[in-house]
Amino acid sequence: MVDSVTSLGYRAVVFNNRGLGGAELKTPRTYCAANTDDLKLVIEHVHDLYPEATLMAAGASLGGIILFNYLAKVGTDTPLVAAFTVSTAWNMFESTKELEKPVNRWTLNYALALNLRSVLLRHVSKFKDCLKPSDLEDALKATSIRQFDASFTSKVFGYADVNEYYEDACLHKKINSIKIPTVCLNAENDPFSPVRALPIDESCTQENVALIVTSHGGHLGFLKNIWPRGKSLWHSIFADVVDAAFKHTDEFAFNIPT
Repeated sequence: MVDSVTSLGYRAVVFNNRGLGGAELKTPRTYCAANTDDLKLVIEHVHDLYPEATLMAAGASLGGIILFNYLAKVGTDTPLVAAFTVSTAWNMFESTKELEKPVNRWTLNYALALNLRSVLLRHVSKFKDCLKPSDLEDALKATSIRQFDASFTSKVFGYADVNEYYEDACLHKKINSIKIPTVCLNAENDPFSPVRALPIDESCTQENVALIVTSHGGHLGFLKNIWPRGKSLWHSIFADVVDAAFKHTDEFAFNIPT
């Protein structure tokens, strides 16, 4: 994504969630799909550093969920002029159902749970005083994303349970809260975001959201040809959106409702 932006002559900033990108946790808090505090801080910090610069944001997968939730919360109270998401899960409950199907559970869900466990294991000492030992133990044994979220993520962010967390993170009911031009790219065969969960009808009546749905593409795939080489199709679409956002900012701003 960075190369897609810089090759057009624009500057890029990468936002890593807490505990990722080689950073050590200093407090007992990681990240979740519903919490947008860190992203808001980063956007405001960049805007303060470069107040005259035109800003847009993009998020892939979980990053797209966090970005969309941020946009739904802030409305027009943001320095961003546009946004782009790709392979975003719109309904956490439907995504969970899809990922817990037999094949997906062991090829995708289990592997991601292992990754979440490894991140927690590196920083587990930070959470020993704020979580029950049984919750930490269950999280470090989780074999699915839902199990990990039930034992760890929902607890860290103060939710009553994992269902309350997932309800708060869902995007499909928030589409009318988006007040800046936002392009969302999804594939019908994405196991993380099944087509039945896509807000297709809602997007057709929302002038600020363009939902692009392809028949194939999987999760962050979108191959241009049979061989997975070079950039994917979504990188080209992303580059076009970025270029349009910066070259036609005045037109974008004119259409933003107040």
